[in-house]
Amino acid sequence: MNFGGPVWHASAAAARGLPIARESLERAARLALDGVGDISNEWVECTVRALHIRRRLSVQEQIAVGPAVDIRSDRAEIARRLNRVKKMGFLPASWSE
Repeated sequence: MNFGGPVWHASAAAARGLPIARESLERAARLALDGVGDISNEWVECTVRALHIRRRLSVQEQIAVGPAVDIRSDRAEIARRLNRVKKMGFLPASWSE
């Protein structure tokens, strides 16, 4: 996916077999993103399994976090960046790995 830069991403899904309204899923995903990113620059996608919200980082967040790079296979870099973001208070209080 190309969103023109780094994004925050939150997903919400109903427990298997339980119907939940899209509005409830969107509310949960938005709560997870509360206080981060550029709310004027986001994308909402509802799939069969979940509702996803992707929101571009704010300019301040991009400066603090650094350039976007694919770090999925570099566990040390993942830990380093995650710790930096945690210390800066960019993650919601309820966030956990």
